Amino acid sequence: MMALMESFKRIYGPVPVGVRWICNVGMNLVNQTPVVKKQLLRQALGERGGLPEAAKVHLA
Repeated sequence: MMALMESFKRIYGPVPVGVRWICNVGMNLVNQTPVVKKQLLRQALGERGGLPEAAKVHLA
């Protein structure tokens, strides 16, 4: 997940117009595909896959 967030940061940073257009098309496709969108959201919320140790909440 961290790699995905880092790639978003790099992709949406200062890039050529063509690359930005491709990224926007890809994000629009994800947004219009409920199954893919749901899986990405579950991963981001930590409901699917493992969370890094630093992201886990430890209750005392």
